[in-house]
Amino acid sequence: MERLLTSLGELQGTAEHVALGRHLIAEVWSGNPQLLDDPTYLRESVLAACEAGNLTVLDVLVHEFSPHGVTLVALLAESHLSIHTWPEHGYAAVDVFACDGDPEKALDVLTERLHAVHVEVAHMDRGILWTGAPFAPRQ
Repeated sequence: MERLLTSLGELQGTAEHVALGRHLIAEVWSGNPQLLDDPTYLRESVLAACEAGNLTVLDVLVHEFSPHGVTLVALLAESHLSIHTWPEHGYAAVDVFACDGDPEKALDVLTERLHAVHVEVAHMDRGILWTGAPFAPRQ
């Protein structure tokens, strides 16, 4: 198995490439932590985010933890959106992975609905298909 051991920042601009999908990994701190413990509100928020991002929801699975916290996974035709909450810390871990649509718009809507006061996002291209040097997938 080949591994590419370098940072995405080092790769940007080194070769033309096409990505099969876009993966956003977000650290979200909410100004209203109670929202992070409301599974109905979270489900509605994820559905609104997916609609805004033109993402096709196939199914949604929600699990409530005791005494608090929620995990929600939206299975998308384009991949998935997940959110894991720690209301006691006002924190949510959010992933949006999509091969189509607008995952950035979906994340914008979700963080707005979560009343985010601070957001950190890592953007990743997934399934990179190199069209030139220095890397090319094996055929």
